[in-house]
Parts: sequence; structure tokens; C-alpha cells
Amino acid sequence: MTEDEARRTEIFEAEVASFNGKGYISKDITTSALTANVVGTVLGVVAALPLLLLYLRLYGFNESYWNFWVFIIAIAVSIVVHELIHGLTWSLFTRNGFKSVAFGFIWKYLTPYCSCKEALKRGQYILGGIMPGLVLGIIPQAVACFTGIYMLAFFGAFMTVCAGGDLMIFVMILMDRKNRDEHYLDHPTKIGLVKFYKEN
Repeated sequence: MTEDEARRTEIFEAEVASFNGKGYISKDITTSALTANVVGTVLGVVAALPLLLLYLRLYGFNESYWNFWVFIIAIAVSIVVHELIHGLTWSLFTRNGFKSVAFGFIWKYLTPYCSCKEALKRGQYILGGIMPGLVLGIIPQAVACFTGIYMLAFFGAFMTVCAGGDLMIFVMILMDRKNRDEHYLDHPTKIGLVKFYKEN
């Protein structure tokens, strides 16, 4: 366990103890890295396809405004911005604002991450989870369908696919039975989260 994981685990365990002390039941909603990569990619592609196909039907492969290096730089920057959007959205609902959000980089998977150190209500967690995919993926794709900008269409499609993991977590939450007084907390070492709830 890395130093960063140890610190996040300590904060996580304190939150778990606090909720358990208040009579909440805790439940893991996590998955493996392999499942996350496969299912997340499939969901991302499925989410990106409708608007991409609509764009191609309207404009075809029209390479207007296309610049390879601009596209690559935009993708690289947006991968970081993706995590910032998670953090900014979640921070609106936390007791300590942006201080309750942690950012880092998982070298094993060569990917940045954003984690909320406080438990959030169902709608709050979901909003922060899907916001990057909407802002960087779906909205640019929709704009491209009105403007015909080729690079924007494929940028949006790529970023929607990149948000597939977030979409997978969203689906996992929806598939789980809804209970009263639910709260969701990012797991410090696994892919997914922990749900705190009281029986209906």
C-alpha cells in the first residue's frame, strides 16, 4: 500500500466507523480492474455511438478544422480536466469544500484519479460522477452535430468513451436496491465505493 493509499484508507475507516456508530449498514459496491476496463469501455462506446453516428450521417467524414496535434493536446489536457470536474462538482456538497477532495495518479494503471473523502448522498455522488462525461463528452458531441466541426465530434466521442468507467459506477449504483437515507463513499483502494444505508 502506498503512502497516499494509507492516508486515504485512514480517512475512509474513520468515515466507516462514524456511520456504523450511527446505526448505518455498509455495503461494498466495487469491481475488479479487469471488469472496470472491459465493461467501462463497452459502456463508453455505447454512450458515444448515437451522437457520433448522427454526426456522420449529417456531415460524413468532413475533416474541417482538423489538426492532429491540437487534438492530441486537447485530449491530454482534458484527461486532467476530467478529474477536476469530478472534484469541483463533489466539493459543492461536502462539509469542507475542495479540501474534502483528493487527487492523485495510479502509476500501475497510468491514470489520474479524483476521490471524495466525505460520504455523499445518492444524487450528489451520481452528479459528480457523470459530470465530466457530460461536459467533455456528450455536450461537445451535441455541439458538433449542430456546427459540423469534425474534430469536436471525435473529441467528444473519445472523452465519452473515457468516461465509461464513471458510467459503469453510475449503472452499479442504479442496479443496487435503493434504501432510505443512503450515503456513498469512494473506496480508497478498490474500484468503486461503499454505500451506507438504513433498512427501509
